[in-house]
Amino acid sequence: MGITIDKRRARRRLEEAITWSQSARDVPPDWLDRAVLVGEAPAKTYTPMLGTALLARATDDRVDALALKETSGERAYSARGLGHAVLVPASVEFQFDIRTTGREPLNNQPFFRYDRVDAAERVKFPAHHRYLVECLEAANDLSSDEALGALAAYLRVCFQRAASVIDDDLQGVASGIRAIIIAAKILLAEDAEGGKRAQALVAAVFDVVYGSDRVRTRLVNDPSRDFPGDVQALEPAGRVIVSAEVRAKPMPATEIEQFARVLAHTGITRSMAVVLAPNQPKLPYSAIAERIAAELGVLTTVIDNVDDLLLTAFAWSPRPLPEVLAAFPDRVAQRLRSIDANRATVERWMALIRGE
Repeated sequence: MGITIDKRRARRRLEEAITWSQSARDVPPDWLDRAVLVGEAPAKTYTPMLGTALLARATDDRVDALALKETSGERAYSARGLGHAVLVPASVEFQFDIRTTGREPLNNQPFFRYDRVDAAERVKFPAHHRYLVECLEAANDLSSDEALGALAAYLRVCFQRAASVIDDDLQGVASGIRAIIIAAKILLAEDAEGGKRAQALVAAVFDVVYGSDRVRTRLVNDPSRDFPGDVQALEPAGRVIVSAEVRAKPMPATEIEQFARVLAHTGITRSMAVVLAPNQPKLPYSAIAERIAAELGVLTTVIDNVDDLLLTAFAWSPRPLPEVLAAFPDRVAQRLRSIDANRATVERWMALIRGE
């Protein structure tokens, strides 16, 4: 029987290494190099394996860093148990990147079939596996305090990796949001086109929140007005969930209330007034909505600027944000075409999205 790692002590040692890794204190440069090289291996599970072994040695330097199962020898320990109970939860809590997102990364190839890392025979990347074994053999020569320094170096690389991924993702998302908002503002400011541009924008917003197959809109100034509002979102069965009135000119409080009253008569209980006129007067929207709800039983939302309209849509869409940002420009173009906007308007919109 092997060695049972004290997980509470392991957690304390890990927190010590985290503090060290994020300070100005030097870490062993050879272990920085090892952490980087293991982190470049195609087999992502090698990274949590290295971290678990270093944590085990920092906690109790009697253990064999090459062990996977506690039953594999007198100096063996349960790498899977230590990784699952201590390293993985801490990676989520402190946000350092160990390259895997599963709860038990060591319950995967090539580790779950073997008792020791160096016993694995059939591996996809033999050279990378040999290097991992060399790193773990080097870890076996470390005292507990030396292993703590190696673990701090490993964590410094993990924190840097996490920061790099987050920064790249956030920069891409942020620039995409800004580009769309700026393009929409310019499109509306250049020419409202009788409200068509504003209506297409709102219909596209509904598309990314509800799905285009559940959104209907009508031609601007359609005399038939076969349903109340300019844009509606429907249940799968066809019943209206919410109806929006879209204006590119000012909308007084009386007209907001009148639209809600029409909806109440038709049994629609969610009303949205989207007023994208630059000269829309500031109204007490909360008080208006409260009065309409009390008198008519209709929940009313008023949006009077492009930023709130788009940011709300991007926040509430059930699709991943990068997908929404990629799809939204085309949805606006499709909606412009469907309500007979000028061809030049569609071309202008796409040019604005391209930054032209």
